[in-house]
Amino acid sequence: MCDDSLVTNPASFEFEPSVMTDSAEVPAFDLSNRKLGDFQLIRRLGRGGMAEVYLAEQISLKRSVAVKVLRPEFVQDQTYLKRFQQEAKAAAGLNHASIVQVYTIGEADGVQFIAQEYVQGRNLKEYLVRRGALDVPAALQIMRQIASALQIAGSAGIIHRDIKPENILLTRKGEAKVADFGLAQLTRPGEKVELTQ
Repeated sequence: MCDDSLVTNPASFEFEPSVMTDSAEVPAFDLSNRKLGDFQLIRRLGRGGMAEVYLAEQISLKRSVAVKVLRPEFVQDQTYLKRFQQEAKAAAGLNHASIVQVYTIGEADGVQFIAQEYVQGRNLKEYLVRRGALDVPAALQIMRQIASALQIAGSAGIIHRDIKPENILLTRKGEAKVADFGLAQLTRPGEKVELTQ
């Protein structure tokens, strides 16, 4: 199987950009059209447990990026702030085609943010809900890409700890990218890690 051809019908991976599902119990705040340092937020893509993600333009480089913003209710909580910053630091040192690249972490007007690679596509959960099960060759290709990304992270002493379909992004070409290192555990060489649930 050719690595750059995930599925027998690549057109099946063409879909509109991802929009994460909003959580009903947490009110949204919307920073669309706001500028955070070098980043002009364009529109909210969605939100996760403690952050919202925006499509943005990095003004100086004129490129599309995803900007993950820590929600206001978590900014004053040092546990959440540390976890948010740890995500950026864990992923920033990793350079692999199947890992969402982190560009920078910053703060502007009290807003904590991470600027990272913008992946046009959907997460694996959204894809499976919309399109149904993957064929075997496509599933194997995604698993190989994820395993390769996790091996690189592990070699750098980083354990993701939150691999799930929502944290696997699929590009329009069907390439898989591991995202959200928010629960990552940093280890030292030779350190044993206890697996917990």
